[in-house]
Order: sequence, then structure tokens, then C-alpha cells
Amino acid sequence: MKSIYMWIILREQPKVAWAWEKFGGSFTKGLSQALLHADPINAKKIHDTWTNYWQEGLDQYEQTHVVQNQPL
Repeated sequence: MKSIYMWIILREQPKVAWAWEKFGGSFTKGLSQALLHADPINAKKIHDTWTNYWQEGLDQYEQTHVVQNQPL
């Protein structure tokens, strides 16, 4: 179960970092830089500490990239 959880976090990591950099304030822009440089353990710590920010960033990414999520 833990490996699936980590896989999900690592798959979302660049999406969340992109959204934080694009739409975030100074704090989340700083977090985006930390997230881009984080190893899997530290990415999980960022995810677990700022879960609400993480979900907001993921939602923003998905809203911005709707075309990629459409079925063919």
C-alpha cells in the first residue's frame, strides 16, 4: 500500500509544482521550488504537511490541462 501511495505522490509532484509556481502566492511558489528538488521522502513530507495546498494545486493543474484528460 505504501508503494502505491508514494507512486501517486511522485506522479502528482510535477503537476502540483507547476500549479504552485503558476498560480500560487509567494509561499506556495517557494514550496514549488522545494517540491521540484525533493526526493521521494521529502515530497511525501510536503504532501502530508500541506495536503490542502497540494489538492488545490492538483485541481488547478487539471483544470488548466482539461484537453489532456479528455477521452479520444
